[in-house]
Amino acid sequence: MSAAVDGPKLQVLICHAQADAGFARELAEGLEFDGRCRASAVGSSVPEGEDGNTERGDLIAAADLLLFVLSPAAAASPTFNWEADYANQMSKLMYPVQLQPMDDDARTAALASLTPIRFDGEHTFMEGLKALVGLLPTDIGWLQYHTALSVRARQWDSAGRPDSHLLTAEETSGAKNWTVARPEHAPKPSDLHLDFIAASEAGGTAPVTTTDADDAQVADEEAQAAATAPEQAAQSLKKANKFYAIISILLAIVAGLAAWQAWVSQQKIAEGNRQLKMQQQAAELSKVTLAIQRERIEEAIKTVNPSLCTQAQKVTNLLATTGDSAVWDINYDLFWSLYEGPMIALEQLYGTLSETERSPVADAMIAFGKNVGTRGEPYEARVAGLPRPELLEHAANVTATCKKVNTPAQN
Repeated sequence: MSAAVDGPKLQVLICHAQADAGFARELAEGLEFDGRCRASAVGSSVPEGEDGNTERGDLIAAADLLLFVLSPAAAASPTFNWEADYANQMSKLMYPVQLQPMDDDARTAALASLTPIRFDGEHTFMEGLKALVGLLPTDIGWLQYHTALSVRARQWDSAGRPDSHLLTAEETSGAKNWTVARPEHAPKPSDLHLDFIAASEAGGTAPVTTTDADDAQVADEEAQAAATAPEQAAQSLKKANKFYAIISILLAIVAGLAAWQAWVSQQKIAEGNRQLKMQQQAAELSKVTLAIQRERIEEAIKTVNPSLCTQAQKVTNLLATTGDSAVWDINYDLFWSLYEGPMIALEQLYGTLSETERSPVADAMIAFGKNVGTRGEPYEARVAGLPRPELLEHAANVTATCKKVNTPAQN
């Protein structure tokens, strides 16, 4: 698993003999874990010898850094030696990695002058990997430009150097600046690089021809670049200090914002607690108020029931027993006055206590009213057939209900 590292990554290609393929894969995995590289090994699918040189050349051109695994098998491999020579011709950054002891004379000329990173003898794999990682270049941008320009130049050269493959004026200017800005330990631009840049600048395919004057000019440009390096470093430091000052201000703002948000959060919590407490107090007050209201309503019912019952019993008994039409008619009007006045008020009191509670006396009066006759019917119809013995049962129900309601509960 690779370590998480932001920014551009080095493209690393590991060249090796087929006998050393296992070590090459392990080395690629170790570099990937560091997180700064994308490493791969030249696979066995690439044909050996000249048949695979084009594909191998493409792989080498696209790499920023090449590692060459040194071993007796590698020294005896013409393909391995061709890869080293071609990478050197392309002026690539090259690190030899010594897997097994071998004589310096056994190394190809392209690798002979380079100090190998030791993975052999008493040097463990982790020690060698640590040393290799410590040597990884930091000028990744310059190296990746080297790689990109190598690929473009190689395509131009392979196609017969046509003008259609040349750099634009802006790209040519950038390429010239790139050659001057070469870091101290970076590889020099290759001859193909310089030919490609010169042809792009001239708009033709003329190769670069160098003279002593040209070499002197290049040396002078490099000296100027070195002379301006301290000033550029100071400017970079000044920009960095300004950047860090801005970061400090932003951090202070963020810290202040966090403190303000914490204060707002505390205020919201306090307000929420206050509202909750008020709601709880209101609920308790509501309970007390309802209890008081219920107590008052129950007292009112106890007060109304006896008086109402006295009148209800008297009226209903007279309506059931009298044969005097004048008396019956007077009590008939009294019944409906009780029915539509005090009885409705009593029902409303019960309804205040509960939606399901009803007045037993009112229910008894309703049953009586359904049998006494229709409210507002003509006098002759009302008094016909007196007395009305069929009302005795309903009148008795009113009397019994009143006695039950007005009798105190026995403890």
